[in-house]
Amino acid sequence: MLQKSVVRFTRLSLRTEVILTFISLLAIWVATMTWKSLAATPSSGTLSEGNPVLNYDAGPFNTANQSPLGLGQLDQGPRCNANTFPCDSYALTVSLPAGYAALHPNASVKVTMY
Repeated sequence: MLQKSVVRFTRLSLRTEVILTFISLLAIWVATMTWKSLAATPSSGTLSEGNPVLNYDAGPFNTANQSPLGLGQLDQGPRCNANTFPCDSYALTVSLPAGYAALHPNASVKVTMY
């Protein structure tokens, strides 16, 4: 003998629907703000005698970037991919006057990451 099953769908209360909608919109907003914050600020800079210090901010990067090693490939530099290998690019230009290296043979550029 076969039995019939009855499935009843009940409507969520208005309050529950409003809360779920709010949580969904909040999650979308957080994801959008996180995506925008990953870009370099600023994306480039020029180091010169008149501008000897540059500051740069990026991230947050919540996972380690395993490049350039992995997948049996040769070490050819970083591979950036927003999903697999999170990283950022900063275009650094060093602009020095002619003869600067001769006048300052021990000069150097220091890059600090923390």
